[in-house]
Amino acid sequence: LIAGGGGALIYSVLLFFKTNDPFKFVNIQTYWERSVNDPVSTILGQFIQLMFNPKSPPDKYMELIVILFFLFVLIRGIKNIPSSLWIFSVLALLIPASTGTLTSIPRYALTSLGVFIILGDYFKNHPKFKYMFWGASLILQAILATRFVNGYWVA
Repeated sequence: LIAGGGGALIYSVLLFFKTNDPFKFVNIQTYWERSVNDPVSTILGQFIQLMFNPKSPPDKYMELIVILFFLFVLIRGIKNIPSSLWIFSVLALLIPASTGTLTSIPRYALTSLGVFIILGDYFKNHPKFKYMFWGASLILQAILATRFVNGYWVA
């Protein structure tokens, strides 16, 4: 029963008795500006928002760059990994992007394993780009760690 959706049913019943709303776990998402949306509209919406509001926080730019980079790598490397891993990797990006916001997409993108396999294969054949990528990643990591330590974001 639990493996077939029974867990969600039990949780909904508990929520009903506690809050009079069996779907509270869905309805509460609006507090984080999340709603069901198609991922293309979410990505385009973020792009348009950044075009008309260039003074947006750097996090918004990073979220857009990360998802576009990961999708670009997956599209370019579609033949380099098994189709099941490619589908999993694309869904690992598009499902979080279907919430109407790209908030936390860099964290969700880390589960897109196919990207790392494609990049590893590419860097094996192009070692000079590997060192450039490592250098850029190290600098970005230092910047992000500094921002995190200074309290600009929690996760």
